[in-house]
Amino acid sequence: METDLMKPSLRQRGIAVMILPVIGLGLIAVWYGLHPAPSGTKQEQEEQIEEAALVRELQEKDGALIPRTIYIKVNGSDATPSLVARLTRHNIVLRPQSETSTIKKGIESVVIENKTGTFSSVFEINPIVWDSSFSATVSVSTFSASLCAGGSDYQVTWNGREWVADRGEVTWVS
Repeated sequence: METDLMKPSLRQRGIAVMILPVIGLGLIAVWYGLHPAPSGTKQEQEEQIEEAALVRELQEKDGALIPRTIYIKVNGSDATPSLVARLTRHNIVLRPQSETSTIKKGIESVVIENKTGTFSSVFEINPIVWDSSFSATVSVSTFSASLCAGGSDYQVTWNGREWVADRGEVTWVS
């Protein structure tokens, strides 16, 4: 049973109502102080996000059926030279998608390298969807041949130093 002595007074309630927002604002200020905003132009940030998502996609595939040379297109075009340069630090040999061909025979198709005619894969990074200035979602698809393709969505967040992709969510498989 609650007595009058156990109930906070109006003055105590008023102080609590005034202090709680101040504490909340203080915690937000500390969070942003610990996690500075991403720097660079929008294009630079998007290339960092694309890099994080592609590296994560390759980690999740764990080398299974991934050729030594990766062919990539971003938003329907060849990757920019600066994105290609960023990915070389991960020991990824990256080439533009335009150096491949898709050979179709009936309903079957396969991706090959133009120079050698060997089997390959194309990784496609689709347009980035910004969730906030600290978070984005990006889809990465892989196509090697008919019934050998798939796509995943990655949540990429800014951790105060770099863009980091969380585990992908498979959205389609062929």
